[in-house]
Amino acid sequence: SGKPRFREAGAAWGVNDPGFATHAAFFDYDRDGDLDLYVLNNAFRPLSTFDLSKNLRDIRDEKAGGDCLYRNDGERFSDVSAEAGILGSVIAFGLGLSVSDVDNDGWMDIYVANDFFEKDYLYLNNQDGTFRES
Repeated sequence: SGKPRFREAGAAWGVNDPGFATHAAFFDYDRDGDLDLYVLNNAFRPLSTFDLSKNLRDIRDEKAGGDCLYRNDGERFSDVSAEAGILGSVIAFGLGLSVSDVDNDGWMDIYVANDFFEKDYLYLNNQDGTFRES
């Protein structure tokens, strides 16, 4: 018919992210030659609770809609967020995402821009599959 057709394949690829995604980026964070995926999510928490939740900033809670880093394993992606050091704040309200080699070390870093409830994050690549928040 000449019209492009798409089908949902997130579950088959291991990226059926349950969050309220606002942005995503494919990039090779581990320099193994394939593209990995970062998904920027908004939290599920009601806005009225954000001011009360600032002490929860560093708690990783996938049920709260935190950001996710997926490693490309060839046939599927694996959620490596926790072991990679991605905080996935329960009060995040992601607005933008940028991937670049910020510190000029040859490894891709991640910048996450959040709304005013949450701080922005600059994740510097440790060159070992993990990131440190700067």
